[in-house]
Amino acid sequence: MKLTIAENIREHRRNLKLSQECLADRLGVSFQAVSKWERGETYPDLELLPAIASFFHITVDELIGANRWEEEKAAEELIETLRLLDAKRDYPALLAEAESGLKKFPNNHRLMAWIVYGGCRIAPRRSIELGEYLLLNCKDPAILNRVRADLCYAYASAGDSEKALQLARTLPLPGQSRREVLRDLLEGEALVHHVLLNIVAKYGEDFHRSIEKILPYYSFEQQLQLLEKCVSLLEVLFESGDDTASLKMQAELHCRMAELCTENARQEAAVAHLEKAFALAEKHDSIPYGTPSSSLLRRCETFGYRVCQSGPAVHPYQELVGRLKASVASNKAFHSLKDSEAFAALLNKN
Repeated sequence: MKLTIAENIREHRRNLKLSQECLADRLGVSFQAVSKWERGETYPDLELLPAIASFFHITVDELIGANRWEEEKAAEELIETLRLLDAKRDYPALLAEAESGLKKFPNNHRLMAWIVYGGCRIAPRRSIELGEYLLLNCKDPAILNRVRADLCYAYASAGDSEKALQLARTLPLPGQSRREVLRDLLEGEALVHHVLLNIVAKYGEDFHRSIEKILPYYSFEQQLQLLEKCVSLLEVLFESGDDTASLKMQAELHCRMAELCTENARQEAAVAHLEKAFALAEKHDSIPYGTPSSSLLRRCETFGYRVCQSGPAVHPYQELVGRLKASVASNKAFHSLKDSEAFAALLNKN
């Protein structure tokens, strides 16, 4: 970040047709101090920056000459890295990367919001610290909406369930969210783009997450039935079988059902679900990245529109088979299958 305080003070002073002596008098500093500022020999004390910026009717950022375009570009590159780590669910790495970025861009509200999100369960105190700061100082409604939701989880993780519920009850209802309101206001190609990217895929994901939360209140057989309903919903939404996001979610659902089966001493059923999971993952990996899904809900003939659900910047799930196998091999839930020849064959299959 390049600072141009000297040039900015000199330019704004001259625009106001003030002498260095006059500016020094108005700011309550010596003539020599202003002279040194403008020659770049010294910088104004930090506590003087707001006063100087106010005098010139500019922001502190404008005064110090922070190159905001370069900062935003660098921050956006960092945020793309955070998106990839989020997709991999590597929250410790995400949090470390975001904290490192915040040291470079200490007043970047988007990075702060990522820290609130990444740390809401593993570092709730830090999330609460930055989240409450953003609620007081951030004016971006998109950031604030996200932060409020993440703060609910941070409060809960920190043991303050009452505060978490209190904040959660102030969040917008589904019909008041940006996703649903835009659905009702947009038209034409913009409407198709919004619905396909922001709503259709979310139904399957939201249903899955909701079902997962209530599973403990059902019997084992009912749990399997509910998860099968999640798979069925995805199959209906994306009937073509070439949608990578759907294939990944279905594979993960079968891994979850395999966990439940091992917990209930149903080893054969567990292996069967793992076989289905790996078959779906293999199909996922066989689809070239950047290939648009042919699912009816992923295209609109009127606009020649195709939703591409694969590609490193959107769904960085390359080698899903390898990822699932590594996850299964390290999952303690499957230790009871370690002596199963079928289980070993699955993990060792090329």
